[in-house]
Amino acid sequence: MPKVLHHDQETLISLSRRQLWFALGAVLVLGVAGAGLLAFPRAEAIARLFGLLPVAIVIAVAGLRMRGSASGAEVRALVEDELRQASQHRASRNGFLAVLAAQALLAPGLAWLATPSPVALMAVLTIVTGVSVFLGSLLYYDR
Repeated sequence: MPKVLHHDQETLISLSRRQLWFALGAVLVLGVAGAGLLAFPRAEAIARLFGLLPVAIVIAVAGLRMRGSASGAEVRALVEDELRQASQHRASRNGFLAVLAAQALLAPGLAWLATPSPVALMAVLTIVTGVSVFLGSLLYYDR
């Protein structure tokens, strides 16, 4: 079995954290833009932002590209770490509870607002809430 160096593990952990931050930022930006499009369908500024989506995807992929090569054993050791798995379980619990709380808050709130598509807006806001809380909790617990 090849020996994994401490420096390589630190590099993989920092790369993983950077990927989580990029994912959290992407979810928040896309969620806010999607909610804005659903809440204000005639807004041209939000529609123009979606035209820049392919450029943002290319920049994100280029920024997350791994420098060097990590073997499958190194990545598997990072994924199978017991503390990391415990952090993922706690973060998924937090995300689930946030989705339940969002449903209870969004249902009456969107019933009172005059939006063109309240069900789709509720779906977008629920998904963004759940994923954001999951990723934020994972970043918090996995330090």
